[in-house]
Amino acid sequence: LDEIEASELEQEYVHRVYEEIATHFSSTRHSPWPRVVEFLRSLPEGSVVADVGCGNGKYLGINRNLYMVSSSYCHLSISNYVRLPYSFAMCGNLFLKAIFALQVRLY
Repeated sequence: LDEIEASELEQEYVHRVYEEIATHFSSTRHSPWPRVVEFLRSLPEGSVVADVGCGNGKYLGINRNLYMVSSSYCHLSISNYVRLPYSFAMCGNLFLKAIFALQVRLY
C-alpha cells in the first residue's frame, strides 16, 4: 500500500467506524478503570499527562493537580466534552506531538 491508499483505508475502516459508534461506545465506557485511577492519583502535582484517544474523557478530573492534554480523532467524542474545563485536541496521532509541545510551552 502506498501512503494515500493507507490513509483512505484508515479513514474508511477506523475513523468512520469510530464516528458511527461513538455515542453507544461512550455509554458503555463510563466507569474509570481502578488501576488507571490509582496511577493518575499517584503522580506528583504538576505532572503532564497525555491521554491519547481519550474517548469520553472518563479520566479527566481524576487528579486535578495534573496537567492533562487529551486527544481524539472522533468528532462526536470531542463534541461531548466542550463544556468541560479541559484541553482537547481533535487530531490524528501524527499531529499530537506538535499540539502537545505547544500546550506545554503555554504553561
